[in-house]
Amino acid sequence: MSGSDALSMPFSGAKVVALVVISVLFSVALTLAVLWFVLMPTLPEQALPAGSPSTSPLQTEKLSAPTAVEQSSWSNPVTKALAQTGVHRCLSQVDRVTRFLANGQKPNVYLYAPNPPADQSTIFLSQELRSQNNSSVYASATFNPNGTGNCEGSYETVSYHPSSCNDLANSQLRALTSRRTVGNIQMFDVSATTTTFLMAAGTGCLTVKKERF
Repeated sequence: MSGSDALSMPFSGAKVVALVVISVLFSVALTLAVLWFVLMPTLPEQALPAGSPSTSPLQTEKLSAPTAVEQSSWSNPVTKALAQTGVHRCLSQVDRVTRFLANGQKPNVYLYAPNPPADQSTIFLSQELRSQNNSSVYASATFNPNGTGNCEGSYETVSYHPSSCNDLANSQLRALTSRRTVGNIQMFDVSATTTTFLMAAGTGCLTVKKERF
């Protein structure tokens, strides 16, 4: 064996070892790549980056269902707002009275949030209405749940008339026979549950109508 042949043997062995190592590394890389593409679609949502659309809290809130059927079944905004606070027993009475007072209008309403538990709390609301001559009318109503599972209360309207109280008493209220006076206030019983009060206000008259239910 010549000297040149003896030196070529280690060189050829190194090449073989290098090829084997490269082949093993390539196989490992290929295997990892296959596993990455296979497993990636099945990763849980928790593994997605923060802020991803599928984990957005805003999207979760929009998709959440209503907590009570009443919240979507009432078309009256006042009744619907109370239903969302947890009121149930007085909803029908609130709906009837507020619709009666509004008389087709869209009044400005201030609703006092009921104390918890809402379904056992007294309900107060105030609203601005318009009279037939387009003047402002203040209206308020109170609703009280009672022990029988029903609801009772009262409402009142307050309006100003440029005419004197005597003129109103002798014209618009002249058909009412039940009249009495408390101080400077004239009282007229419209029915067993409804009373109208007339109070002088400058040259005009302040009219208060109160009804119990």
